[in-house]
Amino acid sequence: MLSILAVFGCFAVFMVPGLCCREKEYATSNGECCPMCHEGTVVKRDCTPFSGTRCVPCVHGTYMNQPNGLNKCFPCTSCDQGLFAKQQCTATSDTVCGVLEGYFCKLKDDTGCSLAQKHRPCESGHRIKTPGTNTSDTECEPCQHGFFSEHGVDCTAWTTCSETQVMIHEGDAHSDVVCKATEPRVHYFLSIPLLLLLLTIVGLRIKGCWNRHLPEDLCYETLVTCVIMLSILAVFGCLAVFMAPGLCCLEKEYKTSDGRCCPMCHEGTVVKRDCTTESGTRCVPCVNGTYMNQPNGLKKCFPCTSCDQGLFAKQQCTATSDTVCGVLEGYYCKELRDDTGCSLAQKHTPCESGHRIKTPGTSRTDTVCEPCQPGYFSQYGLNCAAWTICSETQKKIREGDAHSDVVCKATASRVHYFLPIRLLLSSLTIVGLLIGG
Repeated sequence: MLSILAVFGCFAVFMVPGLCCREKEYATSNGECCPMCHEGTVVKRDCTPFSGTRCVPCVHGTYMNQPNGLNKCFPCTSCDQGLFAKQQCTATSDTVCGVLEGYFCKLKDDTGCSLAQKHRPCESGHRIKTPGTNTSDTECEPCQHGFFSEHGVDCTAWTTCSETQVMIHEGDAHSDVVCKATEPRVHYFLSIPLLLLLLTIVGLRIKGCWNRHLPEDLCYETLVTCVIMLSILAVFGCLAVFMAPGLCCLEKEYKTSDGRCCPMCHEGTVVKRDCTTESGTRCVPCVNGTYMNQPNGLKKCFPCTSCDQGLFAKQQCTATSDTVCGVLEGYYCKELRDDTGCSLAQKHTPCESGHRIKTPGTSRTDTVCEPCQPGYFSQYGLNCAAWTICSETQKKIREGDAHSDVVCKATASRVHYFLPIRLLLSSLTIVGLLIGG
């Protein structure tokens, strides 16, 4: 029986060592217990009786988010169409994907969103009832009577033709009312009151001249003076006809280069041709990459703002609104615009080795770093980890500092004798009982 026990003991020595590895240790292929590698690193070489575990950092595009005994880092997740890197992949954490403006998430996973789809556009004659979000698609509804939507964004009330225009085309859900000018507007407000006033004065003077039986020469002189004044008034009246038309354009009208008043174009469109006596203003939509956010009499749309490095299109440019730029994860805004969001972003400052991130950077502020306290180290400038305490079977061969950990060396290969000892004691007890019996 003792021989059998010896055989089992020998097997236990060579087969059991990895069964009771400690929490921060891993079992090697030959059954040894070795210290695990930290987050952000993996095993290059297992420990030996003469050296500890040799670890190497994860290369760019890979990560390791846990203490481990693995030989390869995990590949970073890539953010596909409609997604952006909300949190960049680092040596210790995977990419977290966010949803770009104009898309919604169709499939979520542990790292955020893995599949996004573009918001559906509303058709002409409809408006956006509920705008799409990063979790839901757009909801559309048809325009009510008396409103139209050419591009499927908002429903706009039909234009009411002015007093100097006639309706030549009824509006519907897809297009506006079309008005036609009856004649160019001529402002007589300046000439008519003056004419009435002058005629009154002339009439009174002529009447007084003959009623008082003044000499005919004087009356004729008075008449000639009145004729001259009427001629001067006629000249000013002509000037008013040609110069005054644009002085009193209505609120939704603009003044042309030749002084006429024409109806303005709607948001999202600009003037292709000014109105004439036969037709209203001809408008054209803003092309891709341009917008117009107000009623206007302009010939060109405004160019859309482009989001540069560190920024993403939080709200895409449309025919009626400019791009609104948001800040990517890992950057902060240095120049903020009220109407288009952020115009200039800068990458968060990385903390140096021997320091940790005291306050993580946000979209508005940079990273704040601080040095590690004694007894802690930071190899990559992320967190300060406590120095490793060498186990009973190891000895310290290098002190730790703010940049690197303590280095331990195994004194001898650990052999777990707990199984053969228990078997030996049990067998000796049985032998003793048999002999005593």
